[in-house]
Amino acid sequence: MKTSHGVAIAALACALLAGPAAAAETGAIAGFVSKVDVDDEVAGQDDGTGFGVRGWFGFGGPFAHFEYQAVTLDDSDTDVNELRLGGGMSGQLNKQFEAFGKAEYVDLGSDIELDGFGVHGGVRMMPSPQFQLAASVGYLMLGGEVDDASGLEFDLNATFKFNRQFGGFFGYRSWMGSFDDAGTDFEVSDLRAGAVIFFGR
Repeated sequence: MKTSHGVAIAALACALLAGPAAAAETGAIAGFVSKVDVDDEVAGQDDGTGFGVRGWFGFGGPFAHFEYQAVTLDDSDTDVNELRLGGGMSGQLNKQFEAFGKAEYVDLGSDIELDGFGVHGGVRMMPSPQFQLAASVGYLMLGGEVDDASGLEFDLNATFKFNRQFGGFFGYRSWMGSFDDAGTDFEVSDLRAGAVIFFGR
């Protein structure tokens, strides 16, 4: 297991053991810069930088979310434009913790043609009014013209509020998948940092 996998799994385990977190807002939009690393058994390693926007909007228990990210990999000059749209349910466990589950449509466009669905479950905790930590684990199932791909995905996000409306965040996400027909493994990891606008309470 790679070190990055161990760090992500350990952080997720700590969040799960601590139990889930209630948010103090009903929605947010974030703009971010990202660094993407791709490690493929056949094609080798590649990375690139890009930008994106993501957000979620709550409606009591139900919520909707979206994400768009555009990245160009340096060595292969491959454009990866990723779109995610979905929704789910969240439930407050106590004043600091919230659990959630979601499903989403995923489209990896441009030079990589894969699309399909993902399902995720996780927790969000707020140890203080200014700080949030969210962790989730999921499974992506994507299909393409050449081959299908599937595998586990981990997502960790830490958010700090400067005031009721503005904040910053840092995130890490890793999709550890394999191509079904070829039987080869790959990992796609994202590091993100950006600014957040909060809505609601």
